Amino acid sequence: MDIEMEEELRIEEEVEPKIFGMSYKTLDFDSTAFLTNFKVVTVKDEENRTRTALLLIFCNDKGEWSSAYIKQDPYFLVKCRRGHEDELISFLEKKFEGKFSSIQIIDKVDLEQLNHLSGIKSQYIKLSFNTLMNYGVVQKALLSRVNYLKRETYKKGFGSSSGYENAFEYIEDLREHDVMYSARVLIDHNIRVS
Repeated sequence: MDIEMEEELRIEEEVEPKIFGMSYKTLDFDSTAFLTNFKVVTVKDEENRTRTALLLIFCNDKGEWSSAYIKQDPYFLVKCRRGHEDELISFLEKKFEGKFSSIQIIDKVDLEQLNHLSGIKSQYIKLSFNTLMNYGVVQKALLSRVNYLKRETYKKGFGSSSGYENAFEYIEDLREHDVMYSARVLIDHNIRVS
C-alpha cells in the first residue's frame, strides 16, 4: 500500500471522528437508531488487505452517535456470448491479474429483454473487486472496448464476422457498471432511506 493510501486511512479512522465529535463505537444491533449519513471509505480487513466499505452513521433517540461498516466488494456484470464464459473468465484473469477478488457466473433476469417479466434468466459473469480503484481500471478498459466493438459491428453490418480475434469480442455488454458503489450496497442490503 502506498503512503497516500495509508494517510487517507489514518485520517478516516483518527481525524474525522474528532472533527465531527463522534465516537466510532460498535453498533448495538438491539438498539434503534436513525441512519443519518453514509460515506464510501477504505478499510483493512481481517487479513490486512485494503477493501472498500460503506460507513453508515447513526444517531439514536438519545442523541448518541454510532457507526457501522458494510464491507462489500464493488462489482459489475458482463454479458458474454453464450458458451464462451469460461474462455472469457480465463482471458480476464490473465489480462487483469490481481484486480479481482472473485469472478463467478450467475443467473439474473435481463431487464433489457422484451419478455423480462416472464422471469427468464440469462447468464452473466460477475466481476468483483477489493477496491474501487481496481473496479475503475477494469471497468474503463472493458467499457471502452465494448463501445469500440459495438461501433465496428454497426459499421460492418450484423452477422458478417467470420471469427474472433481475441476474447474481448465475446463480451456483448456490461451491466450495472454505472451504479454508484454507495447505491449498490444500499440496494443489495435492502436499506431504504427517505
